[in-house]
Amino acid sequence: MLLFSNVERSVYEKVKSLLVTPPGGFTNGFNIYDEDDFRDSSLTAVFPYVYLLGFRAAPQASKVPMIVIDTGVMSQAYYEIGNRGGNVGLVSLHIFAKTRGQRDDFGAFFREYLYSIPINDYSATPATALFTAFADGINVQRVSVAPDVGLEGVLNNWVSVTFQLLLLQ
Repeated sequence: MLLFSNVERSVYEKVKSLLVTPPGGFTNGFNIYDEDDFRDSSLTAVFPYVYLLGFRAAPQASKVPMIVIDTGVMSQAYYEIGNRGGNVGLVSLHIFAKTRGQRDDFGAFFREYLYSIPINDYSATPATALFTAFADGINVQRVSVAPDVGLEGVLNNWVSVTFQLLLLQ
């Protein structure tokens, strides 16, 4: 089946749902702006907002906070318990924020709440549940740009949340 596409879309939908309706006592959700909104130079985002993208894009000061979802590598893995084979996906959320505090808050938020992701089949309407994938080894790493680059702004407030997605079916 279209596992890779279903995983990409499922990760996007899970991140989106966490931001729209945050768990853990957060009172306000975010307005989510997608790829079309990102390309629209006439759009004025309504606070609180996040640009959520499923493709790599250069951050722009007027378009942050911005989260880029990168589902790059999918590999086969075998697990000892029950000898069930599965796939492992490497997922990265590149978060570009307005401030260091916002950067750290987003990183900690996803580290805390992004532990399981329902994988759905989006080839039909409505989407049907396939299985639940689990995030393993969630790492939050501040990304630093070399000082000689001389860039200010959004690249100074970049954090990457990376994890393996265990796709046991």
